[in-house]
Amino acid sequence: QTPHFCQSCGAERATLRCSRCKNVWYCHRDCQRVAWSEHKSTCRAPPERESADALYEKGMHLEEDAGDYAGAEKAYRSAVSVDPNHADAHCALAGLLMAVRADYPGAIAAYQRALDINPMLAVVYPNLCGLL
Repeated sequence: QTPHFCQSCGAERATLRCSRCKNVWYCHRDCQRVAWSEHKSTCRAPPERESADALYEKGMHLEEDAGDYAGAEKAYRSAVSVDPNHADAHCALAGLLMAVRADYPGAIAAYQRALDINPMLAVVYPNLCGLL
């Protein structure tokens, strides 16, 4: 593990991290207090990560309402990256891979993953059977 240096005094092995931005380290609470007047102008909380459900809904909107299949695929892939157990996102990704990209091996893998997560996902069976 790479050692962290105190933003205030430069000491090696700083163990306290700024709780807001998570970018700077301090060796002691006193060093954090001393450095705050300078650090506060650049201290920003990292952006919130979108939830898997929000990404899935975004993908559905992009695919169905906007016809943006590349954007939808990216949203579905992001959803399963955030939550690998999001069966609906795997299923939607599979449908897109099958219908739009003709990526049948990718669609089969995504449908199988959706079924591994939720064997009761009825919509998967006819589509998967059609691919096999």
